[in-house]
Amino acid sequence: MDASLVALDPRDGAVLGQWRLDDPYLSIRHLAWDPVSRTVGIALQAEHPDAEAKRRAPVFAAWNGQRLQASLAQPAVQGYGGDICALPEGGFVVSCPRADALALFGADARWSQNLAHREAYALAADQGHWWASGAEGVWCAPEGTEARTSTRGGERLQIDNHWAVWPQA
Repeated sequence: MDASLVALDPRDGAVLGQWRLDDPYLSIRHLAWDPVSRTVGIALQAEHPDAEAKRRAPVFAAWNGQRLQASLAQPAVQGYGGDICALPEGGFVVSCPRADALALFGADARWSQNLAHREAYALAADQGHWWASGAEGVWCAPEGTEARTSTRGGERLQIDNHWAVWPQA
């Protein structure tokens, strides 16, 4: 595996820069832009052959335009970032469905806290709020309220890893 983040010139495709993490077993998966810090957050997936190294691997990296930094001081969350979104006040949240957690990070790549959320998957943010889907429904922050989601037939709505908020026309 040779995962890297590459910046290309949109006019001619010329490579403007390329950045790699120190750990060659980390796959760069999903990107989110934080307009507050002007940083790109990246959800990672570990592909280590050793199970313990994979379990403890970082699930987040930050790129500030100059440097790509894997998360610092993060507890073990099974090495799998399912989705990522920028938080309205700055920083990022990564869903960790294999650890039943939402991991919060600053734009400097420092881990700040985990929130329990069973089978956390899709994330989205808009107008000062952010949402996380999971086995129990959709959780909305900053209120911390859980909203149950179902289809018309009363069956559970199964939500995949990714969401986007679309502006209304």
